[in-house]
Amino acid sequence: MRPVLGVLLCVLAISVIAATAKKDSVKSGRKLKCADGARPTCKDGSAGKKATCDKPKICADGSVPAAKVKKEKAGKVKKEKKCAKNVRVCCDGSKPTKSKPPCDATINKGRPVCNTSDAKCS
Repeated sequence: MRPVLGVLLCVLAISVIAATAKKDSVKSGRKLKCADGARPTCKDGSAGKKATCDKPKICADGSVPAAKVKKEKAGKVKKEKKCAKNVRVCCDGSKPTKSKPPCDATINKGRPVCNTSDAKCS
């Protein structure tokens, strides 16, 4: 019984150490940038990995630091948002049933659409 207990305690200790190490390495929030593109500094002037404060918030140019904005990838087309399931209708205008297929199988393979003027209904 003792060897099993020792193994369990070792596994528990390792998992606790790993969890706290991961928590320390992950910084909360996004990286901030000043208006001139530089990183903000602490009140004493330290910045980066050697920063003495938790979150540097002072910019040399006097601007307020803001989070980086992700750029959209070129050529990537955004998908059209779907409507809620309770709003969907069949191509013939009727309400979808709970059976399968929910609509007439001859039109759009029996799938409901957001509105009857959808291109899939033609």
